[in-house]
Amino acid sequence: MPKIIICRTDKFINRMREFKISINGKSMGKLKPMSEMILEVESGTCTVEASIDWCKSRKKIDLQTDDVVRLNITSPFLSSSNFITGLKLFIALCAVFIVHLYTILNYNWLKYILFLLIPFILYELIRFVLYMTVWSDRYLKFEES
Repeated sequence: MPKIIICRTDKFINRMREFKISINGKSMGKLKPMSEMILEVESGTCTVEASIDWCKSRKKIDLQTDDVVRLNITSPFLSSSNFITGLKLFIALCAVFIVHLYTILNYNWLKYILFLLIPFILYELIRFVLYMTVWSDRYLKFEES
C-alpha cells in the first residue's frame, strides 16, 4: 500500500496549536509541532487536507502501489528564516517604542523614522489580515520532498 508521510516544521506563529489532518474527507488525527504522521492509503488519487482553526490547505496526490510521498507542512505567514522573523518583530517593537518616545518627549526627528517604518508595518498587517480572511485556504502550505 502507498504511504504518505506528513511532517510539520516548528514555526513561531503556530507553535501552540495542532494541525488537523484528513485524507479524502476522513479525519486522520492531529499533528503537533516537530512531529510526523505516517499514513497508509489506497492507490489512486487522494486529497490531503491540513487545517488549523478556519484556515486550511488541500493537496491532491496521485499514488501508485508502494509509493512513499513525504509532505512538509509550513505556514507562509512569518515563514522566513528565524533571523528575518526576529528582525520583523524587532522593527515592529522599535516602531512602538518610537511612537511612545514621540508622544512623551515630542522630538520632531522621531516622526521621520516612524514614517520610514509605517510601510513595513502596514505591509505585514495587510498580509496577516489577507491570510486570515481571503487567503484562508492558503494559510498552510504543502511542500513535497
